[in-house]
Amino acid sequence: MNRAPVSSRLRLLGILLVWLVAVDVTAADVTLLEDKVGELPFTLTSFGGASLGDYAYIYGGTMGTAHQYGKELQNDKLMRIPLAGGEWETVASGPRLQGLALVAHGDQLYRIGGFEARNAAGQEQDLWSVDSVACFDPASGEWTALPPLPEPRSSFDAAVIGDSVYVVGGWAMAGDAKPVWHDTAWKMDLSVDDRRWTAIAKATFERRALAVAAHRGKLHAIGGMTSGDETSLETDVYDPQSDSWVAGPELIGDSGMTGFGAAAFATGGQLYVTTVAGNLQKLASDGGSWIVVAETPTARFFHRMLPAGKNAFLLIGGSNFRGRVTDVERITVP
Repeated sequence: MNRAPVSSRLRLLGILLVWLVAVDVTAADVTLLEDKVGELPFTLTSFGGASLGDYAYIYGGTMGTAHQYGKELQNDKLMRIPLAGGEWETVASGPRLQGLALVAHGDQLYRIGGFEARNAAGQEQDLWSVDSVACFDPASGEWTALPPLPEPRSSFDAAVIGDSVYVVGGWAMAGDAKPVWHDTAWKMDLSVDDRRWTAIAKATFERRALAVAAHRGKLHAIGGMTSGDETSLETDVYDPQSDSWVAGPELIGDSGMTGFGAAAFATGGQLYVTTVAGNLQKLASDGGSWIVVAETPTARFFHRMLPAGKNAFLLIGGSNFRGRVTDVERITVP
């Protein structure tokens, strides 16, 4: 049976109880322009998401409740919604996965890693991380297999800098075996025909359920849960020019839960994070601190925040301590 260790689950429960007593939202000084622009056809967490052209795309994820795993609960659809809002449409299908990454480059989408539940819902858990990578062409509606990851990986994130996609964080699950936490990190040049994964400097951390975003030519790995079963506010920054990691500022929050399952993306020259604490944080211009700039209309984690314009995002899916969230909300930072 593959599940989080009992100590980890009890520790997380304790953190949740503390969070419920004292939510760590710092007073915001900006009022977001917000609007509901759509609704998911079913609840969804731990999925991949990317903006491409006039659409926001999502793939995979789980339709189950917390800690409920089963192959029939995993989404196998690639869906999209106009960035301006509207109805969802299914454009393709694929393997049933969650805990994966989806990124955009050029006019293509790239699906990376994740894990599959080999058990039916209600049966003993049998969870396996995968190494599969594929490219989707919206024009043809076809998937093309790409070189697999050097090791199976799930509960990680990925981002694109220039022509390369970078993969950081996560772990490898293999049924009854103890999960293997990754400190390895990889990149693939998407502009060449001979695509292959190349190792970059090992991360100085082991974290999963983190957010990874590109900003000003650097990779930012934000929050998550550590291999020591602690939720984290940490930010670590990778510089491709020097192939090195440095510690960045911690997210603002009284508990590490603020960084657990957060979502991050840069737009309009700024890097933003949305958290289960119900706030929008921005990285300061000098990169030395995070600033709470607003409260979000709905607190979420294990969601996606995708750019929908120079100063706008779509908040999609996820959950909070009241339940699953299906509203698709557009927020605009003045």
